[in-house]
Amino acid sequence: MKRKRMLILLAILLLVIPAIPASAAGLAYDNAQLNAVFNCIDGGQISTQSEGGKPKILIFFTTTCGNCRNTLIGISSSEWIKSGETDVCAIEISQKTLEEVRQYRDTNCPNSMIRFGTDESSNACNLAFEYFDIGWESGNAGTPFIALVDANNQLQYFRNGYTSSGEIENYLPDLRPETDPDDPQPPDDGSDSDDPQPPDDGSDSDDPQPPDDGSDSDDPQPPDDGSDPDDPQPPDDGSDPDDPQPPDDGSDPDNPQPPDNRPDKEEQEATPDEGKAACNHVGEMVTVSDATPVSDAVAAYQCIKCGTVYKYEAVANSAYAAFLKETEDIILNAQQGEAVINTRLWTSFHKSVFEAMKSRPDVTVTVNYFYEGNEYVLTIPAGTDVDLLMDENGFGGFRYMDKVLNKQ
Repeated sequence: MKRKRMLILLAILLLVIPAIPASAAGLAYDNAQLNAVFNCIDGGQISTQSEGGKPKILIFFTTTCGNCRNTLIGISSSEWIKSGETDVCAIEISQKTLEEVRQYRDTNCPNSMIRFGTDESSNACNLAFEYFDIGWESGNAGTPFIALVDANNQLQYFRNGYTSSGEIENYLPDLRPETDPDDPQPPDDGSDSDDPQPPDDGSDSDDPQPPDDGSDSDDPQPPDDGSDPDDPQPPDDGSDPDDPQPPDDGSDPDNPQPPDNRPDKEEQEATPDEGKAACNHVGEMVTVSDATPVSDAVAAYQCIKCGTVYKYEAVANSAYAAFLKETEDIILNAQQGEAVINTRLWTSFHKSVFEAMKSRPDVTVTVNYFYEGNEYVLTIPAGTDVDLLMDENGFGGFRYMDKVLNKQ
């Protein structure tokens, strides 16, 4: 099992496995069996247990995972987290230091109510996979791993892969204390004294009118109607004014087609299921939507014979790749000696962008970007030796490039 976990973790860290959301409903697993604490970047410790009668959401993430980043950004800016009714804790599982996690938090989720932590060991990773083993239902092990624990410290749901704040919010009603919504009124209502009216109604003396109404004098019309074709059934049905079809539906006048059609539909629904079961599936990945500079591509794993779709996947890092490609095109096609790049999401270039700059040494590149909630402008003059702006892996962060260019 440990070997399996390490192999899966390596795949995640290398971004080999694209993440896909998966959920398990009704786990009802005693979270006390997964009791652990981790160091919080703001001091103190983070417990995996729900505390103070509040639900707890545990997000196991890595700092290099794009789906983790997008999930955390979405939750940190949501309205529901601001109420403080749910504790949200994010635990880094790739052995980053407290300072590295603090920088990650300040960059991506500044002023967030999410509590970030790490233990700089493999304990967090091992625990994350214990949650994974309990709740996993998909064919994918992509991070983040998200454990949703209710106020009674029961693990109720598990998800993995990118998850929006709205999806998390949908689970919250199931995680809140069952006793909180019960006001002291329910036990009082459970007694015979809900209101003074029930016992009064339960007695024979609701009004003098009911016995009078129970007599023949409800209206002059009912006895008249009852005198002719009205059997005692119509008043009992209470549905005579309703169209004659409802009672007739239960009786003979139902057209022969409705009952005949219903079995036909059931047979029709069973037919494709049987066909799918008989299909010798051959699967392939099909792109459902292309990546943009702000959103990952979505792919579906589909049988090329019968068309059955088994799962959908967000293609990890495809949004960043789309951003880089768009930037390259802007630089290569610049007409006025300047290429202007605008981004609110990304804060670095890869080698492919620097190669485009080398191809156009006559172009000045201006980047308008955001960092820690502040707007910045990076200017890379035409003819700059861009090899000085990237590290050995071909990456160059905007803040780092600014320091190099301004010799800070």
